[in-house]
Amino acid sequence: MNFDLDCDVLLIFLSLILLLVIIFVARLLYKKYTIGGIMGSFERGVKDPSRPPIKRPATLKMNDDRWLKQIEAGKKTIEPRKATDYAKNNMTEGSIILIQNTERFVPVKIEKVTSYKSLSDLLAKEDVKKMFPGIKDSEDPMQFVNVTNDPNIDDNEFLSIHIKKCC
Repeated sequence: MNFDLDCDVLLIFLSLILLLVIIFVARLLYKKYTIGGIMGSFERGVKDPSRPPIKRPATLKMNDDRWLKQIEAGKKTIEPRKATDYAKNNMTEGSIILIQNTERFVPVKIEKVTSYKSLSDLLAKEDVKKMFPGIKDSEDPMQFVNVTNDPNIDDNEFLSIHIKKCC
């Protein structure tokens, strides 16, 4: 009888150890393969100095869906933008950015950024067919540039952002 009691205690003890090992392995896998492992310390408000900060990709908004479709198809490879502080600071060669409208986004890699003193200078020196694929030769490319109806728009600096669909 004493032997049976010892076996029962030993069996319970081994079961507890096995349960602890399973819990430990499950926590390791959770930390490695879920957002809890990537962002867990940030969610709790504790900064982990061993991990670099996570930087969200820059975004460009595009109101006209046809140009977003042209980017997805790989036909639109130049995006002209007014040289705002945001664009100058975030549109850098080698960066991956998101071009988005209200419904979806397209990740692109910036291959080259060129600054021009005006929009007309940019349109004269860059390939308009790569900026606005499918436009007719009779159409004025100025009408397709996504800027506010500013009568002095040509007085502003512009960026020519060469992009390639990625990811």
